[in-house]
Amino acid sequence: DHKGHQLYAIKGLPPNLTHIPPGCSFHPRCPLARDICHTDEPPLYQVSDTRGSACHFWRECLDDLGH
Repeated sequence: DHKGHQLYAIKGLPPNLTHIPPGCSFHPRCPLARDICHTDEPPLYQVSDTRGSACHFWRECLDDLGH
């Protein structure tokens, strides 16, 4: 939707694929992580006709980005 704009990236390194953490695999380095992220893997939410998000807080993420 925003060609030419910089992508938002989570700082840090991706998890070791042989030791993926429980819950959301991004929770160790995600600034929005909450308790549910440590225990429950998020489902794939349909964000639009062509996009999905596997984040419990995808709405908040879009709000933070000004969408």
